[in-house]
Amino acid sequence: MQQKDQRITELEQQLMGRKKPPTSRECQGQVRQITRLLSKKGHEFDTHTNIHTSHNQQHLQRVVNGVMSSKDASKFSTEQVIEAAKIYFNSLRGDVVREENGIKNKHRKRSRNGTRKSKKHLHRLKGLLHAKCPLSAEDKQKARLIMKREYMSSDEDDIVMNDGKQGRRVRHLPWMSDLANHYKTVCQDVYLKHILLKRDEKKYHHIIRDEDCAISERPLPKDIPTWAVKV
Repeated sequence: MQQKDQRITELEQQLMGRKKPPTSRECQGQVRQITRLLSKKGHEFDTHTNIHTSHNQQHLQRVVNGVMSSKDASKFSTEQVIEAAKIYFNSLRGDVVREENGIKNKHRKRSRNGTRKSKKHLHRLKGLLHAKCPLSAEDKQKARLIMKREYMSSDEDDIVMNDGKQGRRVRHLPWMSDLANHYKTVCQDVYLKHILLKRDEKKYHHIIRDEDCAISERPLPKDIPTWAVKV
């Protein structure tokens, strides 16, 4: 519990003005971008073998050179880039295995939901820390206790809307109290009104919340405050 609180405190400090250090996620994004560019030129990893083959080692070096030659090269060390490239290779190889076993789509859905959950967590925490957040000091202290990934309802199903557009049905958490949902809604609204960039608004369209049939099966988090549980 103390470790989780420490991570939240560090994130809060970053959001309140401290310069954010380069993360492994940023580095992995650069690796993916360079790998895809090289793929268009006919250079790819052989995902049917391991990373230690001569071919894959040569391609690994191409990827590293590409990232270290980019405009963001100063953010990362060579060791970070090599590690990120190995992680991405394992992901690509895992896709091959999952496709052979018929579970690729299931894995992608789980990964997408995990990413959405992380983004919701970050957005709501930004909303909570924003100067325009209307919650009282006491309510902010309580809300901070549930600003964690396990309280974010991102068990989602991709659906086709009546107008033919892609949408998402969000599965709500049946055990969450009205007060906890209120805190999350307020923080999300602050993010949407005062922080969200115009170019990102379309990401929040076409989301359906079906309270009757879309229910998450995730269990109660550990050490959940009593007020956050529906009676």
